[in-house]
Amino acid sequence: MDDHPRGLLMTLPIRKILLGTDLSEPSMNAMLHADAIAQMCHAELTAMYAEVLHDDLAAGVMDTYWEQFEGRVGDRLKAVSEEYSVSFTPRVERDVSARNAILRTAEDIGADLIVVGTHGRTGIGRFVLGSTAEGVVRDAPVSVLVVHHTTAHAPYKKLLVPVDLSEQSRETLKYAARLAAEFDAELGVVHVVEPVSVPPYFPMDYVPPEPVAVHETVEQFVRESLDGQSFILHVLRGPAASTICKIAEDEGYDVIVTGTRGLHGVAHLALGSTTERVVRLAGVPVWVHKPAAES
Repeated sequence: MDDHPRGLLMTLPIRKILLGTDLSEPSMNAMLHADAIAQMCHAELTAMYAEVLHDDLAAGVMDTYWEQFEGRVGDRLKAVSEEYSVSFTPRVERDVSARNAILRTAEDIGADLIVVGTHGRTGIGRFVLGSTAEGVVRDAPVSVLVVHHTTAHAPYKKLLVPVDLSEQSRETLKYAARLAAEFDAELGVVHVVEPVSVPPYFPMDYVPPEPVAVHETVEQFVRESLDGQSFILHVLRGPAASTICKIAEDEGYDVIVTGTRGLHGVAHLALGSTTERVVRLAGVPVWVHKPAAES
């Protein structure tokens, strides 16, 4: 079987990457991820520092000293670029929130991917850019890569993508396959059969499907989506987010590629709220794919 079909190679629509940074040590890891991806995809990298204006007084003071402040931060960004041998276009922005600044800048430069980092190994509440970064993951019109502080940077060698048999997850699966081809990486696919609470009106002998019962259906879904690309399939039972994160850790996957929407119900993975939980729980980078960005 052809591991990387020709039709999947060099087709990633990643030409411009925006890195949100606060110049802290943890954010440097996110920068290395962004740089590695930019090099592999021959993309332009922009590193942006956002100064948050908490009130009108702060905005007034910043108006007075903006050029001086912008110059100092610009010098720091230049020093970081030289220290880490990373090439990027520096930008210094100001807004009422880091989220707003990131989304506005992403639109301004036409970014295809936004990269943000976190302070801890896990925990979306400890984003380098503050709690507003959760809003970036949720509201950005383009894909977002969330990088935890301690994770090794790209290129990734083992990618894991959750699927729930919806058309939305099919698009994410195809996108993950293209990433795997571009990175020359192994592709893993996971489908989680979640425990369900059986309503009183269900037959007394109703039993939720076991993973083995849906394995063939999931495998057919994946094969139809990948057009001959090889993959490793995991069909498991348990809470969706924690099960996804556990298989990623147990099997040594170094990035999870997930979508933001999916079906919710028996034997289906709710990729909306599940994605947020995966980002919170995962000990590896999470690449949140937004299919609409490619249309």
